[in-house]
Amino acid sequence: MRQQWRTRRARAFCGSEQLSSLDHSLAFGLAGPHVASEAFDGEYVVLNLNTGKYFSLAGGAAAVWGGLAAGMSVDTITSALPADDARRAQVAACVGQFIEHGLIVQQGKAGVADERLAAGVVAAGGDFSVDVFDDMADLFVADPIHDVSPEAGWPHRPGD
Repeated sequence: MRQQWRTRRARAFCGSEQLSSLDHSLAFGLAGPHVASEAFDGEYVVLNLNTGKYFSLAGGAAAVWGGLAAGMSVDTITSALPADDARRAQVAACVGQFIEHGLIVQQGKAGVADERLAAGVVAAGGDFSVDVFDDMADLFVADPIHDVSPEAGWPHRPGD
């Protein structure tokens, strides 16, 4: 059961048009050292330290992230889906969200296909949504050495 303490949350969806100029046969990788991710019981938590936003990826979104993290391309991730399956567009929209939020960038040639990861997209059904949270953004982007209130200490920033 998910806790209710999250103060600002948005469920993000986007169209696959963001990927129209990208080569679906190329691999993606993390956008840089400002992006961190960790798997927890089949879900991923991803953090963008530049924006302070963090993301919860479950179901199909977790399967897509796992494939991208393994160096797979969009074509490889969707290879186990029938050609006319609507989930292909949902995978593209999910990848578009990752790009929009500065989590991944297109890199070079895709790695070897992992049939297990591609099968995970099929098994995930159709929930390719990305939950976005910004309730802790001020803390994530703060410099814990320099952005500290001398009176109150961490995690209080000057002027809080």
